[in-house]
Amino acid sequence: MVLDPSKRAHNLDQIALDFLDHKTTRFEELVGGRKGAATFAEVALEDAVPYACEDADVTLLAYERLARRLEEVGLLPLLARGVKKFSDRRTSGAQFEKEEAK
Repeated sequence: MVLDPSKRAHNLDQIALDFLDHKTTRFEELVGGRKGAATFAEVALEDAVPYACEDADVTLLAYERLARRLEEVGLLPLLARGVKKFSDRRTSGAQFEKEEAK
């Protein structure tokens, strides 16, 4: 992550801990962490809904917090360009090349 490149993990669970002081429900906890565990499609709706809502809520809260910090250090335009380029590629089905991200 641009704000702290020394971090080893940048997944949503770690971002929630680092920036929101919130421990999320991990996917492995929901489906079971063993090999051959259930898929998300097999998770009961009453368990899947809170998990999905937590992911959406944490994503929004993290975006709001991190966007402010990126703006403070002048990097928000870089994030905006990267998100746009990535989302354009995802919707068109084209491959996202590492060199194009620079």
